[in-house]
Amino acid sequence: MKKYALIGENITYSFSHIVHQEIARLADIKLRYDILSVAPKAFVGAVNRLKQGYDGFNITKPYKLDILPFLSQNHSKTQAVNTVKVLGGELIGYNTDGLGFMRSLEYNNIDIDGDCLILGAGGAARTLAYELDKVCNVFIYNRTKQKVFDIINDLKLKNTCWTDLKSLKPKVIINCTTLGLNDEMCLPDEANLQNTQVFYDTIYNPPLTPMLKLAQKLGKTAVNGMGMLFFQALEAQKIWNNINLNQEQISEALENICDKVK
Repeated sequence: MKKYALIGENITYSFSHIVHQEIARLADIKLRYDILSVAPKAFVGAVNRLKQGYDGFNITKPYKLDILPFLSQNHSKTQAVNTVKVLGGELIGYNTDGLGFMRSLEYNNIDIDGDCLILGAGGAARTLAYELDKVCNVFIYNRTKQKVFDIINDLKLKNTCWTDLKSLKPKVIINCTTLGLNDEMCLPDEANLQNTQVFYDTIYNPPLTPMLKLAQKLGKTAVNGMGMLFFQALEAQKIWNNINLNQEQISEALENICDKVK
């Protein structure tokens, strides 16, 4: 039986094992998927164990850039890595977050036809900015400006800039911070929601963060990160096991996953 895992810090809340097992069930393959929550000082040892005993693994906060020195190859266009294939004792990096995000927009019938505000400047923000920069104006709000400038310069983004939120009236707001995991509001007080139609939170547990509750109260579109989690996992399984699911299977998988995590 093939073995996979998710590695991150303080990730006992993760539903990744449920998602990957559901994808495997529909593809009629058997696999094991572990959740490895490790502190930074234990990261190197955990990567070595994964390299020796697993067929591949996913990476989440805060290690999407920390994994880079351990890779023999990196196919990620944004440097940040969320998927690793173990092949012949070597680690090969990929990023499926961007495609997972874009497919989740399509699945939820969301068209990007206005300015997008991204909250945060971590690995997820980096990848989403890269994808959105191709189709709209992107504004990133983060307390540390330099992290935003690093994203723009590293990825050579042409339609992305840092914002202090003054005069900005975004059509779409995307939370890429961890604020919301413990019922915190991620929206800064100075955010202008006058034109905002879509509130997207990359957090999926809890399914309704304070930002999404506000969106529902305002009668706007509220989307959590479950779709992104599913589609990036499906892309990872395509890399690992050449798995493809049809539209009917995708709908069945998402329905079953949502039932299991209620």
